[in-house]
Amino acid sequence: MPSTSEVLHDRLRDAKRSLWFPMPPASDIVMCHPSAEKLDGENKEIESIFGQYFALGHGGGDDVGSNLPTPVPTFDIPATLANCFKPEPFPLGSTFADSCVRLGGTRGAPRNPETGEGPQPLRRLFVGDIVWLFFMERMGVFQMQGAILDDFARKGKYPLPSSDVRGIVLEAMVRMTKVGLSSTLRDRDSSYRRCLGWTIESARSLGSDAVVNSAFNDGFHRFLQLALKLYRDKRLASLFPAASGSPPVRMSSSTLKAIAETLEPLKVAMDAFTYGRNYTHTLTGIVWAIGSLLLIRDIRSSLGIPPEYSGAARYIPSAYNVLVGNAGTAPNGQGNRFLLHRECAVLGRDIVLDLEVLNPNDPAELEAWLGLVEDRIEGYATAYQALTGVDLGGEKTPVDSIRVEQQV
Repeated sequence: MPSTSEVLHDRLRDAKRSLWFPMPPASDIVMCHPSAEKLDGENKEIESIFGQYFALGHGGGDDVGSNLPTPVPTFDIPATLANCFKPEPFPLGSTFADSCVRLGGTRGAPRNPETGEGPQPLRRLFVGDIVWLFFMERMGVFQMQGAILDDFARKGKYPLPSSDVRGIVLEAMVRMTKVGLSSTLRDRDSSYRRCLGWTIESARSLGSDAVVNSAFNDGFHRFLQLALKLYRDKRLASLFPAASGSPPVRMSSSTLKAIAETLEPLKVAMDAFTYGRNYTHTLTGIVWAIGSLLLIRDIRSSLGIPPEYSGAARYIPSAYNVLVGNAGTAPNGQGNRFLLHRECAVLGRDIVLDLEVLNPNDPAELEAWLGLVEDRIEGYATAYQALTGVDLGGEKTPVDSIRVEQQV
């Protein structure tokens, strides 16, 4: 019998939820870097992030490696649309169907403990993915990217290469930025506000008039606080020895009911992701975030980062310190910038992915899922508190009065 996690993942993959969507122009170039095997066995952490979202190859999934690819179709265009996407010129000489990168990542459900098989790929984005993008932005990936491109194009402080694959990627990113096809802070912030009710600190001064989705922000954090209370109460109850023959400790029915009532409007609030250009902003942002992480990995020696810093947890904070000028620790000073942001990004995304397809009106499914994701929810709350100092599950904090750092 499939686990609750597998059932939810299958719902995400449901054909009715599939969405054909063109990749951003030059996605394959932006995310094209030498693989770990070609760099003397360096870490694969950033490549694993790529694998959570994308696959390389032809429409059938053939791997074409990670060198500069020859443009080929990478996904099946619906027959009714095939005539609309002939290889006509598109900005930068690209077309809708010429990228060698496609959505097909294996994020979400964990590996099956019985079979050892990983989750089947998801071929579209969901609102949980903009949560991931937000925390990558908060980590400073776009600030670092901007500093690198500015130096490559204008300043020349660092010996950034121009005669190999890295130089081609840098040149492509500069050209895309000049013609307005890159991921921009204004676009991303618009979607953070419209989908999550959040904003990034550097965007507060932009004067955005985007509609703020307070329902998502309030509902998500109310859910987290109730779930953390549920786990506390369950642990407290388990401290008292049960009488012989007593049933195992169950979750509080009143808290479960409150969670179910919270999830109904939260799921409605998630619909905002499907409006306007939110999907486009998120997909483009993810492409450029992953491309920037790969770029930092591959040019770190040019930034003066010691070669022994082979793990992302060491070279990403170092690159931030070099390029942006702040300390490489987390902003709240309680941990590693890369590790804590990655924890919030991955756990927050996976929680929201499940919530989008969870049936809160099925008490058995809701209770089973809450038992399954206890480590994820508590891990997210712990990492978030280390980053911001905000205790999402504070016992003395009224449920309706919690205010998070990123709230608009």
